[in-house]
Amino acid sequence: MSLTTTFNHDLRRGFATYAGTVNYRWLQEFMVEVVRNNAQEYPKLIDGREAELRLAPEEISQFLEFAQALGRQWRFGPVAVVIGDELSYAEVHTLGLLTEKICLVQPFWNVEEAEQWLARESALDAAT
Repeated sequence: MSLTTTFNHDLRRGFATYAGTVNYRWLQEFMVEVVRNNAQEYPKLIDGREAELRLAPEEISQFLEFAQALGRQWRFGPVAVVIGDELSYAEVHTLGLLTEKICLVQPFWNVEEAEQWLARESALDAAT
């Protein structure tokens, strides 16, 4: 498992790449990096095409509690996750539904669609 994160403060964008099996610990590490880099409001693109998201039910609960705690302190920008398998797609979709009041999380099959969605969400966010 590997996780690489970068934040471009000039563009106000976050990027991450996951490879291997992703669990709660790796999701938490990403969120901590976002806060540590003061990139909460940035749109974020996660490339998970080489990863498998596999969360146990208790890990989903842990993640939701952690995300809710962060959401009480900060406003988070949209997160587009590019996926490589159907089970990961379903899990990201479920996480997106559970965290929709904290931040928008959406799975995609390709980078182009993910980038287009992030651009639309960023434009909507800037208009409000």
